[in-house]
Amino acid sequence: MQDEDDDLRIVLGALFGILALVIGLVIGLGVYTLNQATAGAPVVEAAPTPVSEVMNAGHGGHGAMVAQAPDAPAEAVSYTDIAPVGAAQLKVYFDVGQTELSEGARTDVSALAGIVTQMGANEAVVLISGYHDESGTAEVNAEIAKQRAVNVRNALIGHGVASAAVLLRKPEVTLGDGDAAEARRVEIRVQ
Repeated sequence: MQDEDDDLRIVLGALFGILALVIGLVIGLGVYTLNQATAGAPVVEAAPTPVSEVMNAGHGGHGAMVAQAPDAPAEAVSYTDIAPVGAAQLKVYFDVGQTELSEGARTDVSALAGIVTQMGANEAVVLISGYHDESGTAEVNAEIAKQRAVNVRNALIGHGVASAAVLLRKPEVTLGDGDAAEARRVEIRVQ
């Protein structure tokens, strides 16, 4: 009787061990596939804009922050608390203190806008997250990150994406993944 219980425990232990290995393999393959699918997010460079222009742009009479870009009409900037989900579909990188999109970035934003407009306004929310590094003052960095995100937002709206579908998150400080340029970016997610 004791030998049968020992044999049963060994068989059950082996079965549970194999089951745990299979579950780990399935999870590992899922994570690997997800990482491979998001590794190809386009990387674009941005054209320079002097910091003095960034600080002067967007300040209204009573301290209101106003977005002013040639791609869309000026309106007050507001932020959403919607959390980003998944990897960014597009990342736009900027040089230190720069806010304007390069031609390559405009092309990539235009292509993404085409996809979003095909999806329809009821199916997609475009979430824009601006980031900045720790160089300079916090006020200047936040303004630069905001203006970068606003310029990306205005480019999307200028290419036909409904303004109600494009939401901005408050600028965030990040050090990036070991690369200082990674911290100076705007991420676009279609959720």
